[in-house]
Amino acid sequence: MKEKYHKELVSESGVRLVHFFAGQKPHVYGVLYFANILIFSIIYCLTPGGFKQEIGLGVALYFSVVTATTLGYGDITPVLTDSAMPMLVSLQVLIGISLIGLFLNSLSYRLSEQKEKVIQAIEESIKEEQISKALMMLRPVLGPGLRTLAQLYKFTARNEAPEYDVRPKEFLNEDFARQINQMVYYNVHKYANHAAPMHKVFIDENNKFLAGLDKYLVTFSHSLPVSILVMLTNLGQHRYFTIAEMYRASHLYVLEQGGKNYPEDFPLPGGNFDQVNQDVILDFISQFLTVIEEIDKRNPTDPVVMTVSLRNNILPGVGAGLYPTP
Repeated sequence: MKEKYHKELVSESGVRLVHFFAGQKPHVYGVLYFANILIFSIIYCLTPGGFKQEIGLGVALYFSVVTATTLGYGDITPVLTDSAMPMLVSLQVLIGISLIGLFLNSLSYRLSEQKEKVIQAIEESIKEEQISKALMMLRPVLGPGLRTLAQLYKFTARNEAPEYDVRPKEFLNEDFARQINQMVYYNVHKYANHAAPMHKVFIDENNKFLAGLDKYLVTFSHSLPVSILVMLTNLGQHRYFTIAEMYRASHLYVLEQGGKNYPEDFPLPGGNFDQVNQDVILDFISQFLTVIEEIDKRNPTDPVVMTVSLRNNILPGVGAGLYPTP
């Protein structure tokens, strides 16, 4: 066990050493290589009797270059009977060869690193393009959800106004949540030819939105990062979608108990229930806005907008979800 641990430690140290030398910039080894030539040329010049002929600094520099590059012309010969000179020359050759090897290795390492960065940048660009395209396909999926929120706003508004477009982040706020929390889902949703309880209408609208979201996730899950997939999954599982269902269950219970007259026989929300619902709505629109922000971030020139219509000429009218109905 100790032997294995020792081998692993030595191997790890070796890897760190390799990364240290390879991680240095090529010009560092270039500077060291020329320093090797200069330093040894000075040593050769200051070594009396080291050569068979007298040499000056210029000749010593020439000999140092020839030695470091392993050319070895032989026109200048050190005195080999003195053990110091063979050791000096051999040491310079070893240092020179080592520095050339380290220089080439560092250069290869840098080129490989640059290549990996380019490849990574290309891959990230392709991935980002895939995400952008997938999020663009999410826009029509969010449309029914925004229309439902706009309907809730219309049916809880007290004043008629023209139709207008607005950025969701400027509209879906605490005041919006407070207003639509007044929605009475027992009220009758009147159409031109028929009528239905409002909870049924909004349950149907929510189900259409959720079905579109589920289909989208099945189709584009491979193109989206996990963070966005989690965001969309949480949005589709939000408690907000149970609000209309709670009113439907209450409505059926009243009918089973023999109640018929609205609003006398139907319970109206209030107190803590109202606050819980408002908090749920606030959390839902916050998550909805986060999803829209992801889309707008990738397409800032064409942001997501929602249409708000406060016109009474389209049934049901403004305030149709309030009690008493105006």
